[in-house]
Amino acid sequence: MKIKIKKGLKIDKKIIKELRKIKENIVICIGGNGTLIYTLKRTKKPILPIRTMEEESLGFKSDLSIRDYKEILEKIEKKEFYFEDFNKIIVTADKKRFKAVNDVVIFRKTEKEVVTEIFEEKEKIIEIHGDGLIITSSFGSTAYNLKANGPITKENILIVTPINANIKNSYVTSKKLKIIVKRNEANLEIDGKKVGCFKNIKVKISNEKFKIVKLKGLEESLNSKIKRIFTT
Repeated sequence: MKIKIKKGLKIDKKIIKELRKIKENIVICIGGNGTLIYTLKRTKKPILPIRTMEEESLGFKSDLSIRDYKEILEKIEKKEFYFEDFNKIIVTADKKRFKAVNDVVIFRKTEKEVVTEIFEEKEKIIEIHGDGLIITSSFGSTAYNLKANGPITKENILIVTPINANIKNSYVTSKKLKIIVKRNEANLEIDGKKVGCFKNIKVKISNEKFKIVKLKGLEESLNSKIKRIFTT
């Protein structure tokens, strides 16, 4: 068992000592969504995300607070947990290949609006004029996608959500997508990191999965998460 803690966070040493007693082959990730995404990209082990008391309004992907550590220990000791699987996203741009766990963002490089064409199996689906777009799967649907008024889903699909664009509604599909940057330059961002400017980008759901640890009886409902995030 390993513990990943957000840089700069101060956690009671007694709590860490107790958590280190866990013998399961999992990674405990303490922090917000950024820390979780960082950890997901660096391990293949199942991850148990835990938010800190200072980050109650963050950590949408975490059902648990560090204040619940005693219950966490008890549940794991009794093996009252299960794994929730999520698919990664594969991105190909000018022969370069990337993997995303959270989202793929195409955003204007300058103040000029960017025009993008979205194709599904060679058929043009939509043309977006605006700041750009977000492509995500179920795991990332509660992140930037949600802030841009995109839908939340548990389905294994891709969501395309325009950013400040002529089209307000999101588009969902289970098929491969091709995005052509038709006018003006745009940055491609993979999980928040800029990887370059590209004209032709292909996106699809990967067969590769990652696992999030869920504790039975301690699952936080979607309504509770939304209330916590937007009212804290």
